[in-house]
Amino acid sequence: MTDADTVLEQRMYIDRFATAAGRDPSRIDAVMRVDTAESASPAEVAVTIKSLAEHTGNSTSWSKPCPCPTSTPRSNSSPR
Repeated sequence: MTDADTVLEQRMYIDRFATAAGRDPSRIDAVMRVDTAESASPAEVAVTIKSLAEHTGNSTSWSKPCPCPTSTPRSNSSPR
């Protein structure tokens, strides 16, 4: 499963719940955030956003650089 497939699956649930609640799913906007490595070039970010838009049909996205290097694993533990 690709990232685009995950986005489409999540949107499917939103559409189902909206329909069940009597709302028109097409009236619910979705904005996708694309997290990128700090080392990603603007061209790489643009390609990622374009690819996601092409695969999902959603052209509303924005990018935010990840503050940590991609080689550093993230901890799942909570601060104490």
